[in-house]
Amino acid sequence: MTADTIRAHAASLALDDAHVIVLGGREYVDLITGAVPHAFAPLTGHMLAHRSQCRTVREDPELAASWWDRAARSFDEQHATQP
Repeated sequence: MTADTIRAHAASLALDDAHVIVLGGREYVDLITGAVPHAFAPLTGHMLAHRSQCRTVREDPELAASWWDRAARSFDEQHATQP
């Protein structure tokens, strides 16, 4: 799988023009953000930390809303720099 393949899939699903949150390990996140540069990747640390962060955001609507707000800002910033 390459960033170009992911980019084509993202375009076919209109994710190139959407607010995107990507959850996963570093290699996966790097692949996705290479294709969808405005994707917000909030998870940090190792897999157990990811699980804890996902549980926390699932239980905290304000945190979930803040992630979507950050995804929207990332989208706006990325699209503001495009011609």
